Amino acid sequence: MNTTTHRVSKPELSGIEESQWGRARERMEAIAPLLESTPLSRERVKSRAAEVRKSPATLYRWIELWRSSEHLSSLLPKQRGPSAGGSRLSSAVEEIVASVLNSAKSKLPRPSTARLAHRIVAECQQAGLKPPHIATLRRRLKARRQSQKRRPVFGNFPGADGPLAVVQIDHTKLDVVVVDERERLALGRPWLTLAIDVYSRCIVGFYLSLDPPGIHSVGLCLVHAVLPKDLWLAKLDSNYSWPVSGLMDLVHADNGPEFHSKALERATEEWGIRLNWRPARRPWYGGHIERLLGTVSKELHQLPGTTMSNPRERGKYDAQHGAALTLTELERWLVLWITGVYHEHLHREIGTSPIVRFQEGLRLADLKPRVVNDAVKFSLDFMPLYERSVGRDGIRLDGICYWSDVLRPHIESRDPGDPSKKRKFPVRRDPRDISTVWFWDAETSAYQRVPYRNLSHPATSIWELRRAYRAAKSQVQGRITEADVFKAHEQMLEVEKDAIRKTRTMRRNEARRRDGSLPAPGQASPGRLSTASDLHREPILPFEEIEDF
Repeated sequence: MNTTTHRVSKPELSGIEESQWGRARERMEAIAPLLESTPLSRERVKSRAAEVRKSPATLYRWIELWRSSEHLSSLLPKQRGPSAGGSRLSSAVEEIVASVLNSAKSKLPRPSTARLAHRIVAECQQAGLKPPHIATLRRRLKARRQSQKRRPVFGNFPGADGPLAVVQIDHTKLDVVVVDERERLALGRPWLTLAIDVYSRCIVGFYLSLDPPGIHSVGLCLVHAVLPKDLWLAKLDSNYSWPVSGLMDLVHADNGPEFHSKALERATEEWGIRLNWRPARRPWYGGHIERLLGTVSKELHQLPGTTMSNPRERGKYDAQHGAALTLTELERWLVLWITGVYHEHLHREIGTSPIVRFQEGLRLADLKPRVVNDAVKFSLDFMPLYERSVGRDGIRLDGICYWSDVLRPHIESRDPGDPSKKRKFPVRRDPRDISTVWFWDAETSAYQRVPYRNLSHPATSIWELRRAYRAAKSQVQGRITEADVFKAHEQMLEVEKDAIRKTRTMRRNEARRRDGSLPAPGQASPGRLSTASDLHREPILPFEEIEDF
């Protein structure tokens, strides 16, 4: 992810019109049975063409397009006329369409296509907007229903017949308090997003965060699961191997809103991953991931700063005072436990260790996991997405200004559909390192890497930024500026250095007391020395989006 520009052959996923995406889904459904045929006979193509009422030449063309990249977006229809580069519907109408379709998800019985279309028309007229043609709505709703029908519902997961056939994913709040990297003060309990391969019980990936679960947690967990982990393990100084990676066939999740987002659905479909949800009131459908999360929680009870499962188990132990591990150190501990313990030990349900089951499954089926052909694009497709306009000072996100000369042509540009509004561009960012953002430039079909406007600012995470913002808020009267936040950040670094120095002095003095060369506390002494534990302990605040300063 260190490149400055990353070109792709297709538009940014968030900018694709829903009707166009539905057409790509229909084409994928038409050729899906043929992709599994080896070799592909003309008789099979002709038979399938008759079933879907298309010519054999059309199916051959679609197959060739799919195999060129194996992305669903490769099957998008070519844009012509006024719709090229954007939706025919205004953003206000698109919001009404999305609102009606999302509200219909939870209703039983499901409203008919005609009823939904008429409701959209009525709401557009009530808002004083020109409603889309009824035929347009019918095509869009039909594509949406067909895509939902082909998603299977698994009981005991009969489809989990090989490695990466079915991956379950879920979150839990861990029973351990972590401390910050600088002052070693308690921050609170982190959240873990975990993904398990149902066939082998291998952990395929995880994401650790101080933020509550959201689409960013799911996306970054999937990125970790799919991409090779060698370089990441090297950065953590881990000598263990984690040879589990590749595109899964299906991701099975619960019904949390983060798993129902349009951005996640598009990203998984783009890379040939099916997304399936746990049926309501049937918790056993997520049994594998639930048991694994319980196992992880129990293992954490041996760590300093554990809260145990309940106050009764914890007793008088002060988890805040006993906390010692930073988020990075906890991440390293999890890696060691996963690769050195969990993957290597006998799993009673499968009769062998998870890593042996995974590798044997690949060998017996003579399979190789589907690899990602563009790691940068894959990572960006699953990163948190924002929409921002470009001002004279660049892009502002969470109060921080980002600038690069690639933004210059887009300064103060207007929305093509509504010149009275500023044009907003897709921007993606990794919450673990907010020193750069990725700006989608539709004119060049490229993601452009855009750094801080003030290059002297240190790289930091979104959690550190929020903590610095809270520190600045307590020190500054009135409007908080970007400079105030990074000044607070620098002060936190100074506190860290001072706390480390004082802690080392205390340790040396304690050693001298033990050998009798320094008086014990309460006797004549040069004075009490503060330690990092004497500093004010502030628990992390609930998640809130930082307003632009």
